[in-house]
Amino acid sequence: MYRIVQEGLNNICRHAEAKNVRLTLVAAYPNIILRIEDDGKGFEIERRLREAVLEKRMGIISMRERANLLGGKVRITSKEGKGTKVVVKFTYQKK
Repeated sequence: MYRIVQEGLNNICRHAEAKNVRLTLVAAYPNIILRIEDDGKGFEIERRLREAVLEKRMGIISMRERANLLGGKVRITSKEGKGTKVVVKFTYQKK
């Protein structure tokens, strides 16, 4: 989860031009929910994912891969001029 947060904040610093960032971690059994939100310039998600693959940029892709390794799911919502919200939901699993 640390690396997901790190990549999310890194993306905000590099691309978003945000004035405010909110990081929230909530335990709501049986889930752990991580939210990273900014008020930056936003982007069109599908286009950005296509460009990331072509340019071999791994930020969003690596966030999804890391979440999958922990059995989690990533949902990204963004709108140009309105900021971005990344929600990662993990189900708590006893080992």
